[in-house]
Amino acid sequence: MKEKIPTFRMFTLLALFFLLGIAIASFITIDFERSWVILLITILVLIFAGLFDLIYKNYILAILGFAFAATFLGLGHYSFFDFKNETEMPFDRDVLMTGKIVKKPEIDFKSQKATLRILNYEELGMNEEANVLVSLPHYPVYQYRDILKIKGKIEKPGVFNGFDYGRYLKKSLIYGVVNQPQNIEQIPTELSIKEKIVKSLYSVSTAFEKSLNTILPEPHASLAAGLILGIKRNIPDYFNEALSVTGLTHIIALSGYNITIILVVLGELLLGYLNRKQVFAIGALIAIGFVVLTGAASSVVRAAIFSLMVIFGRTVGRQADFTNLILLAAVIMLILNPFLLRSDIGFQLSFLAFAGIIYLSPVIQKLFGKEKYKKIPAFIKSPLAETLGAQVMVTPLILTAFGRFSLISPISNVLVLWIVPLSMGLAFVDGLAGVIFYPLGKVLSFFLWPCLEFIIKIVMALSKIPFASFEIKSGLWAIGLILYLLIACYFAWLSKKLKVKIL
Repeated sequence: MKEKIPTFRMFTLLALFFLLGIAIASFITIDFERSWVILLITILVLIFAGLFDLIYKNYILAILGFAFAATFLGLGHYSFFDFKNETEMPFDRDVLMTGKIVKKPEIDFKSQKATLRILNYEELGMNEEANVLVSLPHYPVYQYRDILKIKGKIEKPGVFNGFDYGRYLKKSLIYGVVNQPQNIEQIPTELSIKEKIVKSLYSVSTAFEKSLNTILPEPHASLAAGLILGIKRNIPDYFNEALSVTGLTHIIALSGYNITIILVVLGELLLGYLNRKQVFAIGALIAIGFVVLTGAASSVVRAAIFSLMVIFGRTVGRQADFTNLILLAAVIMLILNPFLLRSDIGFQLSFLAFAGIIYLSPVIQKLFGKEKYKKIPAFIKSPLAETLGAQVMVTPLILTAFGRFSLISPISNVLVLWIVPLSMGLAFVDGLAGVIFYPLGKVLSFFLWPCLEFIIKIVMALSKIPFASFEIKSGLWAIGLILYLLIACYFAWLSKKLKVKIL
């Protein structure tokens, strides 16, 4: 029997089945300690069966053997990672504990939330390291790598109004919460070189936010901080609600989705003036800049990787297979933390935005070539196609994640999304200029303010339309799945009609 698929597609197939294994394991419970031998034997048998069929040129059977081996490998990896990170905590007991803050604390109107890695429980004689989320008072302000001694009750994260808070925290390897710590004592500590570097990144992020707050009025400053840093604590409640009603909450979520769009769109615009290697170099520098400004937020790091994969693929040209690039990035990230696939919406949005740019944008671009779209300027068509492709892919996920169906979301996204990359780019330059030299930042804010004002006006105007949105309490995943099936069918039909090869 002849080989049915190209050799390079073997990686595509194996990567997809590996991701399938991780996806299955995220919905079922596997006792790794008891089942690891069975998993290992199964994987080895499938691999040897695949090699045997390959020797005798039974390619279909060989592919199936390797594919199922990849699936069980994904199952095994997830269950091993889960087993490795299991921890025994003294839940529902008041204990005295010492821990180190391992991430930049998040400050909201209620408290500052710090991820504390417990180093020991003094009264219990336990030394097992584990992460808990601690709600601390606003003052004093604590920082990354501070060591705290606190007394409090560790509680298991529960399910609130259908939201599985425990699963949400699990992706960050956080297994408990402490809501009202007492007797908080800060212990002096020396930082390593690595810790000093990370702390300096967080300092840049804080300085950048302060810069935006000083050079822009409200709510423009809060919107700019939301677009770049995902910070929502200063955004007025009325504007937050308006964003939700219009289906635009995602523009201020630090999912990395916006970063993906702005880097890819910028790459498209620069290709007309610079060669591909120069575009990749500039894209890499900007990606590093975003990572620094956000304090190396994990969602932005992932988005930067996805975006640079796109730019790198276009730098290489026809030699690059974008399907394999996106799967390679996903596989590497999920090897490092398989919990991301189901529990991290930032990973999901970045992945889907990337897929929309790669698979849907070429179809939209070809559609813009028709006579009725001739009036759209050429320099707008390409960025618009990239943005729309990404938006189409993430919209069903946004619906299922936020539980609100906005009837005017298609209109609001079309009206607003085209200016979001420009607003982010200007906010990036403006905030950075304000950090370096305040008067320069103030001057540049006159270019940024109209973009932010446009977004605010559109959001507020559309949010006042009666019955603009409604909440959905159940069946969200079914609705999202149906929407993705409709999108797949429509673009498959459209690509065939326009003669665009998307795979």
